[in-house]
Amino acid sequence: RGGQTVRELRQYLLTKMTLAEKRVWLSRAIYRAHRAENADDDEPIAFVECKREGDILGELRKQLSESTGLGSTPSDLTGLFEVRFANETSTGSAVEREWFQVVASALVKPESGLVLSSDGGRTFRPRCLVHPDSAIDLQILGRFLALALWRKHCVDLPLNLSFCKLLFAENHRWEVTEEEIALVPDLANKVRLLRACDVEDLELDFTDCTEDCTADDFTPGADERVDLVEGGADILVTESNKEEYIAKLCEWRMFKSIEWQTEQILSGFQEIIPPQVFKELRALISPCELRDLLAGLPAIDLDDWCAHTEYAGGYTKESEVVLRFWEAMRVFEAEDEAVLTKLFAFVTGTSRVPVGGFANLQGFNGGHHKFTIAKAVHLTPASLPAAHACICTIDIPEYDSVSVMIEKLRIAAEFGARGFDEAGAVDQ
Repeated sequence: RGGQTVRELRQYLLTKMTLAEKRVWLSRAIYRAHRAENADDDEPIAFVECKREGDILGELRKQLSESTGLGSTPSDLTGLFEVRFANETSTGSAVEREWFQVVASALVKPESGLVLSSDGGRTFRPRCLVHPDSAIDLQILGRFLALALWRKHCVDLPLNLSFCKLLFAENHRWEVTEEEIALVPDLANKVRLLRACDVEDLELDFTDCTEDCTADDFTPGADERVDLVEGGADILVTESNKEEYIAKLCEWRMFKSIEWQTEQILSGFQEIIPPQVFKELRALISPCELRDLLAGLPAIDLDDWCAHTEYAGGYTKESEVVLRFWEAMRVFEAEDEAVLTKLFAFVTGTSRVPVGGFANLQGFNGGHHKFTIAKAVHLTPASLPAAHACICTIDIPEYDSVSVMIEKLRIAAEFGARGFDEAGAVDQ
């Protein structure tokens, strides 16, 4: 392109990439940032050995204090990364993917005290009410999110879009729009009710609770009042100053209440994704795309799954067993979608479909590998299916009916989630 500098041409080409391609660019940019000067050295190894259950967050704190696992130096983390679960022998890409799911599940649990959902668990934001000693835990969360981006994994920790925007703004405030208020349902509901009524009947002042909680998830201290302006407890909300009150309420809920938490998360995040790389990333993708890179797609599209499946070992898309498989999957889609998610996790090691859908499934060492149905010549029709999760492959015996297929897949989905060494259906 005539007249363009190399830098301008590079930026132009970057904007033409798909989001899946941008994920690859980001991973390489992170590697170059930490490893360029040591490219000729032997690759370091960041090794994680952990439990599937118990105090996962405590294990992560220990790793950070000992500079191992998630707490390794950025240079080591961007070398080789290996995970092994306690009392299990398997390692590899699928084990790594499952570790990311185990950690994500631990971080979103209420007892972690780190994140909160106001939309029924669909998305998460940092909690307003956190313990002063939570700085390390929040930095762990930031490191974990950045490591997921570097390793190109989707994690079951979908961030609320409002928080993704705050990360992109590097914790700087802006004047929020009505569309942005709608991203935080509890805040949006409160604003809607305030505008719909005569606030003078409510006897409100310019304060707000520390954190909105329901009776089921109440946390001590959440109902303590915070001044939205200086001397807010002495200023009554009237119809004439109602919009000012709403503006201050939104500023508190969306920014001030999580300002310190966001600072800690960014601190951990930018240890892995340096500020310069993060700046380039922000010019390349939107906050919505950051959310999707981290969490993948919100639901499984069975048509997309079927369209991007390959067959091996003698099976074809017209094979009777294959037709029974997809008929069983349609039954699960209609009656119990949770089985689809568990079966997907059984065969891939993750419960989240990446951006770009099933065409972009990750197999061995992060490379693309289509979901594959193979004939289980080594198994009898009485056996459960076997999964090779590192290459996204399921071996299916020649089941003679849809009802048998449904039964065997349901059992495999349930027990296959218990670990690579425990489940009889799993074979790596």
